[in-house]
Amino acid sequence: MTRKLTGRLATLLMLLAALSMAALATGNSVPPSGLSTSTSSIGPNALKPSQCASLNLTNLLVVNGFGFSPHVPTLILGSSGPDYIFAGIDDDCIVAGAGNDFISGSDGDDIILAGSGADYVNGGPGYDICYGVFDPGDTAVGCEVRLP
Repeated sequence: MTRKLTGRLATLLMLLAALSMAALATGNSVPPSGLSTSTSSIGPNALKPSQCASLNLTNLLVVNGFGFSPHVPTLILGSSGPDYIFAGIDDDCIVAGAGNDFISGSDGDDIILAGSGADYVNGGPGYDICYGVFDPGDTAVGCEVRLP
């Protein structure tokens, strides 16, 4: 009879311990942290480099080899390889990236950031500002202003 009593007592103690742990766990409260889930879109004006701060861009074009901008002010991002980039008739911000790139600013007052590599930059008609066109092998024409 003592064995049965000891077994029942042990079971009762384990049950009591489990219930007290559960009671302690439910007594803990986690303060609100303000963390929540939200989604929002990031437009080209939020992504543009500081050199293009004067432009109000409405479109984003990511180029991987060949890209032609539509007829709206566009942030054009080149790839790390060679790209052929043609801007549209509006004021565009062109960030060429690495690689030997061909960049045509076309019409508009464009801001062109040539990357590393031997780049050919033609600002085209308009008042164009060209950055980084001093690397060996770079050619820059039609740039009213050239900056490092």
